[in-house]
Amino acid sequence: MYSRRVRAGLLAISSALVSGSAIRAQPEGPVEGQLIQGEIKGPDVESAGVENQIFFVHSGSQSMKEMRARLADPEQRKIMRAEQRASLEQSYADAEEELKLDSATREALIVLLTDQYMESLDAMAGDRPGEAWPSMQGLAEKENRKLDQLRKVLGDDGLERYQEYMTTFSERRQVREVNAYLAATDKLSPEQKARLVGLFKEKNQLDLAPHSRSRTPNLPRSRDPGSPAFQQDMQRESQLATIEANEQILRIRQTSNRIMSERASGFLSAKQSAALAKMNDADMARLRKWIEQARANAGIDAAIPERSSDENSPARKPASGEVWLDLVVRVNGGEPVHVTHSGTNGETLKFKASDDLFAEAECTLYEDNWIDVRLIFFEEGPNGRRRLPGGMGFGTMGRISGDTAPGDNSFGTRGGSSTIVTGRKAYSVELSASAAAR
Repeated sequence: MYSRRVRAGLLAISSALVSGSAIRAQPEGPVEGQLIQGEIKGPDVESAGVENQIFFVHSGSQSMKEMRARLADPEQRKIMRAEQRASLEQSYADAEEELKLDSATREALIVLLTDQYMESLDAMAGDRPGEAWPSMQGLAEKENRKLDQLRKVLGDDGLERYQEYMTTFSERRQVREVNAYLAATDKLSPEQKARLVGLFKEKNQLDLAPHSRSRTPNLPRSRDPGSPAFQQDMQRESQLATIEANEQILRIRQTSNRIMSERASGFLSAKQSAALAKMNDADMARLRKWIEQARANAGIDAAIPERSSDENSPARKPASGEVWLDLVVRVNGGEPVHVTHSGTNGETLKFKASDDLFAEAECTLYEDNWIDVRLIFFEEGPNGRRRLPGGMGFGTMGRISGDTAPGDNSFGTRGGSSTIVTGRKAYSVELSASAAAR
C-alpha cells in the first residue's frame, strides 16, 4: 500500500469516488484521469525517462492543455507522430528476433502502434467536460478493436507472442541501456541478457510493491465531480500524490538496486557489473531530478525529505481471528459472480469469473478496518490456461465487528474498482468487496 497522500490521490483520480470504478492504464497511450505507471513525457516537468514511475494524469493539468494544443497544430502533430515512431523503433529493436517477424511485418507493426498511440491521444484530447470517466464496456470495446488490428498484422499465434513479449518490454529496455555502457568486447551474452531481464522484472515489481504503513486517505471535500471544489481537490491531490509515490519508489530503489547488483555479480564480469551500477545510478539521478523539479513546480520545498511522516508511522497489522469476506465480480456486464468466504485472513480464493476468465483473489483485512483486495486473472484458450498480464486491486474501509457477516446491511463500506484485462480478447471487470472480522 502507498502512504496516506498517495492513496488519497489514487482515490481522488479514480471514479471510485463517483461510481466505484478505477481504470487501468493502457500501454499504447495515457487516458485522462488514469494512474500511469512507467514513462510519460509532458511539459509540466521534465520526464525522468525511468521505469516504474507513477503519474496521476488529470484533465486540468498544464501538460494535458499543452498536449491538446500540440495535437490541434498540424505541424506539431507531425512532430509528435515522428517522435513516437522514433521511440517505437528504438523500443522494438529486437522485435524481429523475439517475435519471429520478417522486416515487412515489423514495419506494419510499428506503423500500427504509432497509429494506435495517436488515436489514444486524440480520444483523450477530445473528451468533453464531465466525461472524464469512460464506461468500462466502452474501454473494452476499444481494446478489442486494437487487438483485432494487431491480430490482422501478427496472426493469432503472433498476437499471443506479442503479448508475452510485452510482459518484459520495460526490462529489455533496461538491459539495452546496461549494454550501451559496454565496449564491443564486453557486451552481454544472450544468456546474460535473459538473466538480467529476470532480475529487472523482480526489481521492478519490488519497486512498486505495496507498503504496509499507509493510513486511511483524506477524500476531497466535495463528492460532486462537477463541482469546482472537487476539481481543485482532485488536481492538487493528483499533483502531490504523483510526487509522494515517486519519492517512495526512490527510497525503495536504494535497496532494490543494491540487492540486484549483488545477485547479478554472480554471472556478470567486473566491467558488466560496473555498467549495471552506472545504469542504476543514472536511473536514480534522473528520478531524483524529476522529483525535485516536480516539488518546486508544486510550490513546496524542492529538497526531498529523508522519509515522509506516514512512513514513520507504525506498520499496519492484519486482523486476527476468523475473517468474513464478500466479493462480487462482474465481467463484460454479465451476471455477477458472488464469492463469500469465512476463514483465514489473506487466504487466496480461486473462482471462475466468466466462461473464459478465471481469478485468484487475495484479500487482507487490517486492524484499522482497512481491506486490501488483489486479483490476478487466467484465460482459457486453445493452448490451455495462461495467466494474463497485470491484474487489479484496491483498498477500502472494511468493518471489524463481532456481529456482522457478509450480506448484513451493517457489514461496512463496500468498496469497488474496475479494470480492463487483456488476453485473446479484452474483458471489462468490475469488482466490489466488503470484509469483517470476528
